[in-house]
Amino acid sequence: MNLKYLMWSACLFIGTLHASNVPFERPDLGFTPESLQQGQVALEFGLPDVSWPGPSRDFNVLAHVGLGYGMEAQVSSDESDPHHRVSLKWSGNNTGVMLTTGTQTYVAATHSFTNSHWAFQPTIQIGSGYEIIMNVAYQYGPFSPYIEYDHTADDINGHGDILGAGITYAILSNLQIDVYERTGFSGDVDSAESGAGISYAF
Repeated sequence: MNLKYLMWSACLFIGTLHASNVPFERPDLGFTPESLQQGQVALEFGLPDVSWPGPSRDFNVLAHVGLGYGMEAQVSSDESDPHHRVSLKWSGNNTGVMLTTGTQTYVAATHSFTNSHWAFQPTIQIGSGYEIIMNVAYQYGPFSPYIEYDHTADDINGHGDILGAGITYAILSNLQIDVYERTGFSGDVDSAESGAGISYAF
């Protein structure tokens, strides 16, 4: 039997046993109320994200590193945005607070209410306006489907409401892929957005 096939099958089998134990940020609109361990580094790539009308394509990357004491530093870059965004996150007890500067400066706070499989996570973001995000996710082994609702009243991101859904799959405990779809149904937000990505930690 082909050795490459055996290795790939083994990777998939391991992935079915273990969900990701890394607090990746992709692909939902909020942010994770957990931080990387001190010295741990993660890279997340949109491959790409596409929005309508247009369509407009956006390759993006997020790099983050654990600083210890529940702190994490993040730098993100979008093909459609000439400015890098720099963030500092603190998390503890399923609660996270993030300060971000770049194209706009804002502060966001989130808390995750969880049981063995389900998680409900509200997030509020305040900057040039405000944004409220509600996310419900279900963890089943390496799979984590979710749905989300976003109400935004922001001078940069627009004013309106967005409904989205997606799923992540942990190939390994430090390697994740994702797909998502969002639909804007009021205001001047994008009418639709789709994307896929890959995230890796080392």
